[in-house]
Amino acid sequence: MIFDHSIRVLYVLSLLIITVGYSAADDLSAELEPLWKPFPGQRDNGGCDADLQNLRDSYSQAISICKAAVAALKNLAEPKSDDPKEGQEWDRQARMAKAMFGIDTDPASGIPDKRMSRRQEIYNSILRLADSRSPPDQYTKRVYCTPRFMSYVRNGEKTPWGEAIGGSYPNGAFVWKQWGGWSASVYRIENANEDKDPETNLCAQGEGSVMLARTFPYIGMVVWCDDGLDGSPTFGKDAQEANSKIKDGDKTPLTMSSTWMHELIHVWSPEKVPDQPVARQDDQGQITRIEGVKSYDFAECANLARLVPDDAINNADNYQVFATVSGSHHTRET
Repeated sequence: MIFDHSIRVLYVLSLLIITVGYSAADDLSAELEPLWKPFPGQRDNGGCDADLQNLRDSYSQAISICKAAVAALKNLAEPKSDDPKEGQEWDRQARMAKAMFGIDTDPASGIPDKRMSRRQEIYNSILRLADSRSPPDQYTKRVYCTPRFMSYVRNGEKTPWGEAIGGSYPNGAFVWKQWGGWSASVYRIENANEDKDPETNLCAQGEGSVMLARTFPYIGMVVWCDDGLDGSPTFGKDAQEANSKIKDGDKTPLTMSSTWMHELIHVWSPEKVPDQPVARQDDQGQITRIEGVKSYDFAECANLARLVPDDAINNADNYQVFATVSGSHHTRET
């Protein structure tokens, strides 16, 4: 997951609403293990010992806001309440449904079930697995803290187990050692920048952006980057302070729980929801896509929902933003 420093004011205000009413100790009941197995050791070998408690707390809060997203969608399926406070919350959630999924909401009737089922199933698939305490393939997913456990093998060279990296990986590949021996899985560097050494590129991103984590959904692995691990683990006082600094262009206010939400959608959604390229519309109304630039953060997700709504319901960060901002039942207006 990448987060752009050009975050829009609306998203910042939404996060400020969340953090005012969210205690870091709230609802931290979902357990990281045994569904996920953090790699032992320190960051210099990809180990998570120093970050283990933050990983646990942030994962638990991610499950909590996922539950709240389901509750918000259920609420929107009903007509708007006449109660002023409940009606205000309904309006706020309706605005987010429009912004993230392109759904128009009728206060008199709510949103028809057929428009909600796809969105609810994405969140419910995560909750079912979290509650089951057993991965569907009986294989515990792996968590690494930094990619420094990996080795980079250039095109034409051989992996530690003797496999040549050839034409399928023109930019080379990252390989890694797992419990029990060298992994036969390799990761092709799809977006290696020509002006950067590929050995340092797994968590590197363009100017003005940071990489928070990388997910390998089909092998069930999340690799956290330093920037992701150094953020506030949960919404609470630390996140509120981080939000206040955004006015001065300081570090982005996303938390580890937001990042977990994004990565869980990649790994545990039925279709392993991907990241969609950003959409742009020119003066003639022509819509184009920019390959290699993904739809992250509130502004790009809202833009995707406005221009290509069918892709917005198949973009991981649209679900993360909706859950984090509108789905949280811990929010209150300021």
